[in-house]
Amino acid sequence: MTEFDRPEPFGFVAQNNQSKNVFVTFRGTQTPEDWLSNIAINQTAHPWGPVEEGFAKLYAQCSSDVLNAVPRSGAPKIVTTGHSLGAALSTLAASDLAINRVAVQLYNFASPRTGSPSFAGNFNQKVPTAWRTVNTEDLVTTVPLSTPNLGSDKPVHGLLGVLIGMVRKLDFEHVGSAVTFTTFNGSIVANHEMPTYLVV
Repeated sequence: MTEFDRPEPFGFVAQNNQSKNVFVTFRGTQTPEDWLSNIAINQTAHPWGPVEEGFAKLYAQCSSDVLNAVPRSGAPKIVTTGHSLGAALSTLAASDLAINRVAVQLYNFASPRTGSPSFAGNFNQKVPTAWRTVNTEDLVTTVPLSTPNLGSDKPVHGLLGVLIGMVRKLDFEHVGSAVTFTTFNGSIVANHEMPTYLVV
């Protein structure tokens, strides 16, 4: 379900019949409602530290489905994965599973930052296998902004002061380790699309 109470599929849980590995997979942004979740950059509480509110609201609607669908035993490997918004949901799913004592690995594509430095620190400690594939030309991988070290306690006035004041409140950090490549396809959208990541 979306914030507009309309059913909207975001992913699936599947198990490989031969390897018995389990994959929790989330899709990226497709609808206007998804975009609203992307830009809801206020933070909300999470057991490991604050996370982006829009991502948290979307994931909360499928948390019980994920926990019920993932087997507690018999799977040699449990992987969460996603692209873009789906990568943020995948990150929250991995944390949800780890909190519920399920060993999980994360492999994401074009992930935005999902939570605060405290969330990222806890995540990296409790989900040690976590990789993000990043196109260095992809703008989405740079948002929400992290808190910059402004290097000065002096107040800044005017529009710049307002912008810096907003940035100071964002406080986001990536999880896991980045695997980067550089492909410029001529537009923000083209640099971000999943086909760009599939050719890596």
